[in-house]
Amino acid sequence: MKRKCILFVVIVAILLCFSSCGTKYKYDADEVVGLTSIQIVEKYGNFDRKQGYPNEDGLYCNCACGYLIKPKKVGYFGTTPPEYFMIFFDETGVAKHCRYEKVV
Repeated sequence: MKRKCILFVVIVAILLCFSSCGTKYKYDADEVVGLTSIQIVEKYGNFDRKQGYPNEDGLYCNCACGYLIKPKKVGYFGTTPPEYFMIFFDETGVAKHCRYEKVV
């Protein structure tokens, strides 16, 4: 009986390790770079974080906007800051590069 319990715990631990290894986000930099902010909003919805304002055409220029990937977690051992997929736009409103950021 004791062997079965130990085997069960080992199998559960292995499954938990494998399930957390393959984190896949729904946002991909290759699909976003080269698009305008309007095209990105049409594809993924409104931005969760904006570091600027849209111009008269509705484009975000010379700023960054992002989508929430992981919300803030408060626990006994401290707080984990939220993580965003940030998209950086040039002066014409086209996405030039992206990165994942934790906001402290």
